[in-house]
Amino acid sequence: MSLNYIAKLLKELRLKHNLTQGYLGHKLGKNQTYYSRLESGKAELTIPEAKILAKEFNVSLNKFFEEIDCEDELIEDNSAVFSEYLTKCFKEEYFKILKEYLKVCQDKGIEPNLK
Repeated sequence: MSLNYIAKLLKELRLKHNLTQGYLGHKLGKNQTYYSRLESGKAELTIPEAKILAKEFNVSLNKFFEEIDCEDELIEDNSAVFSEYLTKCFKEEYFKILKEYLKVCQDKGIEPNLK
């Protein structure tokens, strides 16, 4: 379900920035076929990939996730809603690490740097 939202957003942002699937696949260290699978909801976007794509789309990682519509509810800059979204969209091990890191960043008032 949430993969469809991510797929839709990826396609919209790619077209908005006049980028090709091949170019973005290359930026992810993959190929056009892999990126096409992301846009069709047949592959899961990882956190490191989301960071790369957010940079290509010239948005912060937080803004990138805010734009994803999950269950017809726009993700707001609200840590509880954001955490709920991440739980649904990513594997549990990624979520645990990211949740902890984002909390530290939020507490310190710094922009997350996920390399």
